[in-house]
Amino acid sequence: MISYLDQVAGPNQQYAIDALKRLLDYNLDAPHEAWSQSSTTEAMARFYPQKFEFVGESAMRKIMRQAAKEASGYGLPPGEGTAVLSAMKFAMGHLICQDPFYPWISATLNDPLTIDGNGRLARLVSKLRTYGSYVLAHFSRS
Repeated sequence: MISYLDQVAGPNQQYAIDALKRLLDYNLDAPHEAWSQSSTTEAMARFYPQKFEFVGESAMRKIMRQAAKEASGYGLPPGEGTAVLSAMKFAMGHLICQDPFYPWISATLNDPLTIDGNGRLARLVSKLRTYGSYVLAHFSRS
């Protein structure tokens, strides 16, 4: 585990912090046609190269298949929904849609008041940005 954290999170979690900054700077609101399996894979390799190198492309493709199935189940738009869930699963863990450490994700995805998939995705991205900004602010104070 220590070897994994050294390789993936880096000294003082700097790789993970840098990856979170890149994720928050990334255009998660790109139009439908911009998202594909290859563009999502390339984005993950760019935004968190240390983790991508550690887990490999085949694991990323497995994450994307799982994300595509879940995105469909939540009514998220196929391209962007899959890409955003893939990025979140890659960065935060493959079971984030049910993870008790991230209750805001499940609450957003299962919110009965949000009936439109595009609205649900927009809300999820907004909450991801809020959460990521909070985490970065916390690390900058440490």
